[in-house]
Amino acid sequence: GERTFCVSAPGKVILHGEHAVVYGKTALATSVNLRCYVFLKELCGEEITLDLPDLDVRERWTVEQLKALAGSFTEDGAISAEGGVLLEQMAVETIDQSSSQEETSYLAKKIFLYLSAALYFQQKASGFRLCVCSSLPFASGLGSSAAYCVALSGAFLAATGRLDRRNGREVELSPSPGIQEQMRSLTTSTLSTACVSPSDSCREEICRWAFEGEKLVHGTPSGVDNTVATHGGAISFHRTADKGNCVRHIERPPQLKVLVVNTKVPRSTKRLVADVRQRLEQMPAVIKPILNSIDAVAKECESSWTELEEGCDLQAVHQRLESLFDINQHLLAALGVSHCAIEEVCRITSTAGLHSKLTGAGGGGCVLTLCPPGCDLTVTTEKIVQAGFEVYETCLGGPGVLMHTVT
Repeated sequence: GERTFCVSAPGKVILHGEHAVVYGKTALATSVNLRCYVFLKELCGEEITLDLPDLDVRERWTVEQLKALAGSFTEDGAISAEGGVLLEQMAVETIDQSSSQEETSYLAKKIFLYLSAALYFQQKASGFRLCVCSSLPFASGLGSSAAYCVALSGAFLAATGRLDRRNGREVELSPSPGIQEQMRSLTTSTLSTACVSPSDSCREEICRWAFEGEKLVHGTPSGVDNTVATHGGAISFHRTADKGNCVRHIERPPQLKVLVVNTKVPRSTKRLVADVRQRLEQMPAVIKPILNSIDAVAKECESSWTELEEGCDLQAVHQRLESLFDINQHLLAALGVSHCAIEEVCRITSTAGLHSKLTGAGGGGCVLTLCPPGCDLTVTTEKIVQAGFEVYETCLGGPGVLMHTVT
């Protein structure tokens, strides 16, 4: 029969520690419940269809083409040089040069071809249709490529019988806003709220393959984005002397309610990091204490979370978290990585008594606004939209990769 699988993974935000993390300081990253959904339906024929409606991409290949690509992988999952050339050709040959999303479409196809060859066509030789629906904006520092890599890896492992639902943990989660409608129009299926979080060993496998996919996008990724997208919750991490990452998983951080505001201002992470480095080299006595303060903010935030778990005064802890948001935003502005669009979002939200900070590289990108429990956000979100920004109401620290029940 024609079986159907759906796997989703969340985006991530850097809560505290951006820029300072480059210099060995602590950073906190947490999942954000804007998710990327991959829907795989097995078909009897020889055709493979990839639908990426957010990028206006609809591609077709044959089983034979993908089997040929799968043949170029070595035992341990590495791709041979010939395979690399073939992958490149297959990803490039159908690109619409006029599309503004040209680069994103190319990378999305390349990752799809790589992971399907490595995970699906090593085991199977049947056609399928794969649709991707995402509530994550692209290239805005929210880990959209990692969520895509994780959800794809999960879907291919599920379709080849390597994700056992029985060993997982049951989770209830409503689909992200707008996803249900998009799914229904594309696939005539609906998602129930019943999900399964795969076992630890299955998640490790997903994370490992997603990291390989991320390398196609970022060259030398840190591994933070795919770790958060796979395991959910939050992580505390810092760089070690040998350029590795020391990562600690925080299983169940508080589910903080936030607004994620996309300023839609494009920026170059590389340039922003280089600018901070230049400031540090020119004025070490001034900049080093700022980096140390950012480190202390991340640590203070984490100890506040521990207090929340221990049932301390919720309001007092929330106020401290808000102060840390304000302090961190000002410290990042002092490093020169804020932007007038970011400041505008901070201004709009502060008139409503809310606290915001940039997340990620800065210079545009996204802003996080902390929302106290039970506050009405209608007026604030309207103002943000009127100012020309995109706004998402969501929460932090939710589950990582999930298998959905499709009906």
